[in-house]
Amino acid sequence: MLYQKSKSASRADAIHAAVVRVLPTTEALATLTKIAADANPRVRLEAVRVLGKLGTARAADVALGVLDKPMDAFLDYALWLTMNELATPWLAAVRSGAWNFQGREAHLAFGLKAVEPTLAGEVLAQLLADRVLPRDGSGPWLELIGSAGGVREQRKLFEAVRANGFADTGAPRALVALGDASRLRGVKPDGDLEKLASVLSAPAEATRVAALQLVGTWKVQALAPAVVKRAGDAA
Repeated sequence: MLYQKSKSASRADAIHAAVVRVLPTTEALATLTKIAADANPRVRLEAVRVLGKLGTARAADVALGVLDKPMDAFLDYALWLTMNELATPWLAAVRSGAWNFQGREAHLAFGLKAVEPTLAGEVLAQLLADRVLPRDGSGPWLELIGSAGGVREQRKLFEAVRANGFADTGAPRALVALGDASRLRGVKPDGDLEKLASVLSAPAEATRVAALQLVGTWKVQALAPAVVKRAGDAA
């Protein structure tokens, strides 16, 4: 009996998902808004992929709403594809303020990490222009600078670390983000990277370790003796 119910439910879910795929895109948004919140992840996935065909910022907003429900690798990839398809209208809405990220920082982070870094970087630069980075490193900003920030944003983050602008929990994450930008995208702050030396003697061990790793990532040859000394002190 339970098997029959399960089999019937699976068949219904499959039919539901198939219906989503054939919805007329010109009239689909209202229906897709409801379906994207369906209890079944397969149905949500199909809705997310159809939303990518609508070409509007509102469609991107609805698609990002699936992040408020449990995600899996398939949904994650489907949303990544859809956000790339909707990158132009969505980023324009973020830039103009028509899409307000307040309270939806996780949506913003996913979207900016999904789209091309060059596109995301322009919007991120605008969002960070007058923003003071939280001392505790809260929010998506540190990781976003690592994944999409340009030279200017890297410099802002680097200077904040050097000026003791982060608490002990935030500084290591900031240094990791700087390393990610260099390692994955080849982007570093402009100016004198040897100023990282001051962070090597930070009070918190986690910050010192992250700074040592960044010396290697940035290949700051002048700081090699300091790294060797720190390694010797720790031995």
